[in-house]
Amino acid sequence: MPDPQIGRIDHVVANQQVGDLEKVVELYINRLGFHRFWSVDDSLLQTGTSGLKSMVVSDFDETIKIPVNDPSQRFMGRSQTQEFVDFHGAGGIQHVAICVEDLVKTVRVLRQRGCNVLPVPQEYYEDLRDKLDKSRLDLSVSVDVMQELDIVIDFDDKGYILQIFTRPLQARPTLFFEFMQRNNHDGFGAGNFKSLFAAIEAQQKLRGTLFTM
Repeated sequence: MPDPQIGRIDHVVANQQVGDLEKVVELYINRLGFHRFWSVDDSLLQTGTSGLKSMVVSDFDETIKIPVNDPSQRFMGRSQTQEFVDFHGAGGIQHVAICVEDLVKTVRVLRQRGCNVLPVPQEYYEDLRDKLDKSRLDLSVSVDVMQELDIVIDFDDKGYILQIFTRPLQARPTLFFEFMQRNNHDGFGAGNFKSLFAAIEAQQKLRGTLFTM
């Protein structure tokens, strides 16, 4: 079996109970010497059905990054963060993001090994083609291949980030992995949040957990 060439850990996402975001962030800052690196609220991190807030903390050298999330209460649906907390029984690590050199190669090998990734709505790629037509971005992978492998992309004028997310590793919708490829881009895929939320909500609907427990 080919080697998937797993790279390094890029970041680790910690989901918290409602109202615990600031308390946990302060713990990282006061106890471990981390600092606030980036944040986003539920005006962006939402689908209209559910949402969350996120703040990224980082160590001094900005080699360790931990996005800390808590659920939004502004929406009728239960967010992925709240679902995690409900099934996990407390706040904890939702997913580990691993950065690789060639995401397409890694995903193909992982699929050969039986890894199931989160399916991305096909409308995402229709919108993506329109956006890329208006940009000057030089991609290392075609949109057709991205669509085949359920890879998503976030980009700006300088570079881009490719991402895929596995399905949960257990029967419970708790821990999963993200695999990513950075190309002159140090963000967290903010441009993908709404599409990824929609993909996760589709799985919540299949589990029957989006509105009821």
